[in-house]
Amino acid sequence: MTGALYPRLADVFPALATEIAELLRAEGEPLAGAVAGLPYHGPCTCTATCINLLTAPPGSSGSSVIQLERDGMDVIWLSLDPSRTTITDIEVLDGRDLRPSASGLVNHVPSTVRPTSERRGADHMMASNDAANVIILASGHTPRPSR
Repeated sequence: MTGALYPRLADVFPALATEIAELLRAEGEPLAGAVAGLPYHGPCTCTATCINLLTAPPGSSGSSVIQLERDGMDVIWLSLDPSRTTITDIEVLDGRDLRPSASGLVNHVPSTVRPTSERRGADHMMASNDAANVIILASGHTPRPSR
């Protein structure tokens, strides 16, 4: 955990965090060491089609981007804060499934969970009686149950 409010990106998206760190290391980028500790602030809600994953509060990004490639194609863009020392959001460009890992959310049950009938805006949370089914609903999208 990165703090009381946010799980680590590596807990919610372990394969993605590992891939980002490996691609950064291959480029000799010092930010590779910071990936394991990045907080996950949820998906960006700027538009209904935005695919960015926030690792800092909205509005934290500067104009710098690291473009990570695989086989000559951009696969991930990392936005950085103005000082270029923090990854603020991640845009995955290859169309992969970005549903959070349920195991990464099990240990992150907020202290105040409101029933879905009491939702307030896009930053609401929902929990079931089974901790393994905790779902963070930051974008208003409800994941389909696995079969």
